[in-house]
Amino acid sequence: MTIQDCGIAIISAAFFCVQPVLAGAPGFCPMVPAPVAARQENAADQEFHLIDRDRGLVELKEPVRLEPDGLYSESGLVVPWHQIVGGKVEPGLEEQFQSRLKNFGQPLFLLRTRLERGDWGGARISATQIEPHVGADNLNVRSLIRYARFRSSLAGGQPEFAVIPLLELCSEADALAEIRDPLFVRLMQNIDLQQGVSELLVPVWNNRLRAAAAWSAVQEFAGSGSNESQAGFYVYGVSLGIAADDLEGAEKLLKEWNAALAVDQLWKDILVMSLAVGTDQLALAETELNHLLELKRKELSPMQLATADWWISVCRYRQNLALSARTSFREMLGLAGLHQDDWPMIAESALLVARSIAEEQGWVVEPVLIDRELELLRSRRLRYNFPQHR
Repeated sequence: MTIQDCGIAIISAAFFCVQPVLAGAPGFCPMVPAPVAARQENAADQEFHLIDRDRGLVELKEPVRLEPDGLYSESGLVVPWHQIVGGKVEPGLEEQFQSRLKNFGQPLFLLRTRLERGDWGGARISATQIEPHVGADNLNVRSLIRYARFRSSLAGGQPEFAVIPLLELCSEADALAEIRDPLFVRLMQNIDLQQGVSELLVPVWNNRLRAAAAWSAVQEFAGSGSNESQAGFYVYGVSLGIAADDLEGAEKLLKEWNAALAVDQLWKDILVMSLAVGTDQLALAETELNHLLELKRKELSPMQLATADWWISVCRYRQNLALSARTSFREMLGLAGLHQDDWPMIAESALLVARSIAEEQGWVVEPVLIDRELELLRSRRLRYNFPQHR
């Protein structure tokens, strides 16, 4: 830094420090940005007004009414709550207006901002704050809250707990189709609302205790009956039952799907074979899944292909384990490498199985290396939106 630069820095610092002292002096002009200062001055002059985040000062020259989704005027003015920074309305509504703005409008703005930025943990905090103030008829906001829970569970490494928010979201698929909110429409791009599945949530689970808790929640949720014609209810439900070691309950739910109106036969075939894996019919399951891939590969969705690939690898590693732990270990590492970009849930599950094999064999180096890979995978999961299909 030159002597001249130092002098400029000192003068600038002195100017900012002396502002408070000069604030009351005649002719002193505080350093407030002109648009903001003008907005504040104009707002003070208006008896009834709003400050809109996009339009600035909005005069209210006619009676208004406060609705769950925003402020309405007789001339057709509609301002959603999350767009209102502040304002003043007629005395009979002022207290309700300020309370609604504080408890609903401002937290909703924060929720939407965090969802737009992919701050899933922050979005969940905002969702929890705003939920007590959301009416039953405010479907748009209620859906954003569910989506925040869904994504925060995924980002937090607890995909099992993302199932219920997703099922709740998809249970109102027909009504959600009418929502035109650009943010909501964009967020729904990775969710098939009609089928009740999301490519972000692969039905592969790696924690039995979490799976058991989520399985119990799915069984309780089943009483609503609203999802029983959607594939996702059975795909996630049956797979959680298997992961929770409740094979009888999982098989019972799968049989109920047979009687349902809408049956995705490809998902059903994959789930039948995953049940076979659970009962140690490994050779049969591997043969049937490979047969499915040979005959139906073009019909299977990317998520169905990845799920079938997972169960085939599980069959191989469990059959080879008694003969060669090293072969089973390599099988899981290969699967993790194959899916680390597009399907991180499968990659993480494969790495956890590989670490388990290494620990059981008493290997020292491998578990440490796998832990590093898991850390990298989880850090990427927090930063990016998966999957990234090419």
